[in-house]
Formats: sequence, C-alpha cells, structure tokens
Amino acid sequence: MAVDMEAGHEQAGQEQPGLPDKPNFTPLSAAEQGGKLEFRRVPVPQHRMTPLKTHWLELFKPITENLRLDMRMNLKTKKAGHACSHGMLHNTW
Repeated sequence: MAVDMEAGHEQAGQEQPGLPDKPNFTPLSAAEQGGKLEFRRVPVPQHRMTPLKTHWLELFKPITENLRLDMRMNLKTKKAGHACSHGMLHNTW
C-alpha cells in the first residue's frame, strides 16, 4: 500500500515498487507444530467438590465444544484440568 504524503493517508490497491509479494503459507497442523500436549491442573477445594460434581456437564460441554479442550476431573487427587496441543488456541481464533 502506498502512502500519500500530502494527504497523510494510505491509498488501497497500490503496491510500493521494489517490494516482493507477500508469501502465502498454509496453516500448520498440531502435529507439524510440535504436537506437544499441554495439561494444566487446578486444585479444587473440598467445599467446592460437590458443586463441581453436580454441575460438571454444564461446565464440560461448552468448554469441550466451543474451545475444543480436553477437560478432566480426578476425584482421587481432587484436581480438575484441561489439555490442549501447544499452539492450538492460536489457530482457533
């Protein structure tokens, strides 16, 4: 895009001479980006375990469907967490 120095704004559709065309890259898959699986765990306090268990499906569905994250809850260690491929969130936006 060329800049009109007198008017102070850019003119669309005009290329600057001497600059190469922009490259067109195809998006990388998660495996091509490294495929590293990242898992984050959050400790759940005892007084929040019962409400979390009762409302798990209400929390689980939007996160897994909209954000495409793998969500888990470990009752033995009292931790909830989500997993995603490294860089996956950047590609969904």
